[in-house]
Order: sequence, then C-alpha cells, then structure tokens
Amino acid sequence: EIIAQACGCDIIFDSRLRELNMGVLEKRHIDSLTEEEENWRRQLVNGT
Repeated sequence: EIIAQACGCDIIFDSRLRELNMGVLEKRHIDSLTEEEENWRRQLVNGT
C-alpha cells in the first residue's frame, strides 16, 4: 500500500497470487521428496 501510494498506482488483489505454507516440504529439493510428499506438494500447489 505504501509503494502504491507513493507511485500513484492502484492495488489489485488477485487470489491466484498467494504465498503457500508448505509445512514439512519447506526448503526441500523436489528431487528429495518421497512419492507421498510429492503428492502433497502437488495438491497444495493445485489447490485440490
């Protein structure tokens, strides 16, 4: 809001742009995930 005000820009909220809490998957390389963990990751990312 501060930046938008300084620039004279409108703020546009878009629910597709959100931060995800990946829990136990945080800071892990995708290659190191088990099949089950990869399924969890996919569900979180896809919103299913």
